[in-house]
Amino acid sequence: MKKLFYLGFLASLFACNPKPIVNISGTILNEVENEIIVSSQLLDSKDTLKIVDGNFMGSLNVENPGMYALNNGKFGFRLYLKPGDELNIVFDVDQLKRETMLILKLQEKVLKKLSYC
Repeated sequence: MKKLFYLGFLASLFACNPKPIVNISGTILNEVENEIIVSSQLLDSKDTLKIVDGNFMGSLNVENPGMYALNNGKFGFRLYLKPGDELNIVFDVDQLKRETMLILKLQEKVLKKLSYC
């Protein structure tokens, strides 16, 4: 009976640990390059997802949960990934360009106001 208890305990330990893989797929509109670079916040890991006809898919090795950047050229965004995630993402690079320009313009206005004070 004791052996069954230990066997059950060990099985439950391994069953609760998700695989350190994140499956990611999606669609990108108005891509700048034919690949998406996925890198960790600490830049200790970097993966490339190929874009074919506006679609991409792949499996990433994510050992620890954390922030990751998805970039197409110099445009991209960040997201939180953890082992076992399954993501389907749709994004438009033109929209990311517009938002980047808006942020830069707002920062410029704030700096001008601060310099007049």
